[in-house]
Amino acid sequence: MKSTSAVRGAPHRSAIILLLASLALPIGSASASDAVGLDEPGWSITGEPTQERRFWQGFLELFFLNGLGEAQYWIRREVNIPDWKYQPTWDGMKEKVSDGWAWDTNAFRTNSVYHAYSGSLYYQIGRANGYGPLGSTVWAFGGSLMWEYVGEYREQVSTNDMIITTFPGALMGEALRQLSYTLEQRAPRNYVSTFFVHLFDPFRKINEYLDHRFPRNHFEVRFGLFGQNRAVGIADHILAGRHLP
Repeated sequence: MKSTSAVRGAPHRSAIILLLASLALPIGSASASDAVGLDEPGWSITGEPTQERRFWQGFLELFFLNGLGEAQYWIRREVNIPDWKYQPTWDGMKEKVSDGWAWDTNAFRTNSVYHAYSGSLYYQIGRANGYGPLGSTVWAFGGSLMWEYVGEYREQVSTNDMIITTFPGALMGEALRQLSYTLEQRAPRNYVSTFFVHLFDPFRKINEYLDHRFPRNHFEVRFGLFGQNRAVGIADHILAGRHLP
């Protein structure tokens, strides 16, 4: 099944992004003050400003994102027609639900890269609206479910699309979110760094502009292997009124 966000790019660059995503899963102990809506045990991503969970705002952003994907889907409908199996009727939807999920044979780039990137955006919508990593993974699953049943309503639900969008998508989304924070707080302020800050975590920046809210903390990421990853937040020494060691 075709992705909601079919971005173009060289396969080797996409593979690098997926590798970074696989290395960026943070671990640790969580507390209410550690991160945005982070109440799931086993996680610690400090240094983020706290906020309340906003389901309906997140849902509207998810709906908007899938709406863009639907427009792209119909613009390229001649590519998608071979996958059509159901009529756009109530009986067609009942047949779709009854048939369940199946493995599809779309191109590797579509199934394993485009869907992972779409999942990263779904995940970041959850994170930008006050949900922690596990809660935002549910957002990635929900966004994929919406796309498979509504966006691609004429196609059978793809098992591999649901898996890739949800889990690698969540890993990629968190890695890009941390990278966006790091660039924002550590890189020199210029047009290039600002562009990549927005590119890597667009919904966080959109929500900050909508809320007139901007980060007050530094954010540092350390990458490692075999569970040694850490995402460590450092309070801004100027705002805190003290010097860092």
